[in-house]
Amino acid sequence: MRWESETAHRERQLALVEATVAKLPAGAEIVAAFDADDAGRKLVDVIRQAVASVARRVGRSDLAFQAQLPAKGEKDWNQVLQDARRMVG
Repeated sequence: MRWESETAHRERQLALVEATVAKLPAGAEIVAAFDADDAGRKLVDVIRQAVASVARRVGRSDLAFQAQLPAKGEKDWNQVLQDARRMVG
């Protein structure tokens, strides 16, 4: 089995995201949750750029993108959920 390079893998993933975004119905809003670390913030930028690229290329000014990060002091959503579970249970 031949393994693709990290760059090729990333480009293929981005192409899949763009193809999916282009197929969304009119007025669609993309809401995505990311960790509040460097990698999560970089991914927010990547996805935001992918949505903007699709919107420009296919004339989809109706698309909206919203990124959700954990509240200040929290690093990732797993931590948020575990903290909430402790408070309830």
